[in-house]
Amino acid sequence: MSGTHEYLSAGTRTITVWVEDDDGGRASATVQMTVLDTSGAIDDLIGRIGSMDLRQGVESSLTAKLVALANLLGQNVPNDTPLLALLDAFVKGVDNWYSKGHLTLAQHDDLLHRADLIRLDVLQT
Repeated sequence: MSGTHEYLSAGTRTITVWVEDDDGGRASATVQMTVLDTSGAIDDLIGRIGSMDLRQGVESSLTAKLVALANLLGQNVPNDTPLLALLDAFVKGVDNWYSKGHLTLAQHDDLLHRADLIRLDVLQT
């Protein structure tokens, strides 16, 4: 079973999934989720980095790129090229710190996954 839904605005959503098996048995599950806009996703990523207990130089170099991205995003640039360039610089920084042993594989993958989601959002706006 799988399904997708795209939310067009930020906010907290309640999602309920209902299933029924071949014998007529039914069940449901409900979860709360928060949909972030691009700015919120960047802020969330900065917070995630802050919670990773990284060396100060690692944390500051990664967050500086994201702060620059957030600042540029607020300027409503005419195209997404400079935004994507800053996001690429962040990804290269993550790869660099991982290759030097300052990020675990799980941290590396988490940061890159979140950066990919931001990239998708930038490309769709």
